[in-house]
Amino acid sequence: MYDGLRRQNEKAYEPLMVAISPYHRGKAKLKQMEERKLWYLEQLLNREKNKSVNEYIMAIKELEERARNCYAETMRLESDEFVEMMLLDSFFKIELFR
Repeated sequence: MYDGLRRQNEKAYEPLMVAISPYHRGKAKLKQMEERKLWYLEQLLNREKNKSVNEYIMAIKELEERARNCYAETMRLESDEFVEMMLLDSFFKIELFR
């Protein structure tokens, strides 16, 4: 179904500014926003001084298999890269909506 929808309008499924998920991760045109995600992470960590980034990483690692199973396709990202993506994307969304 997804492939059929995508074929109707390819451009509708291509992010213009930010990738949230592994599907478009690493694309050159989205690199600037990937750097911005780091800034959002720093902002949250500065407010939450009682928690370290390692605590968040460990929490995400515990959920990695479950998170990977949410995708229809097998993710080709190594464990550390997948966890980093989940961390950055999650904190980006939290900070964006704050």
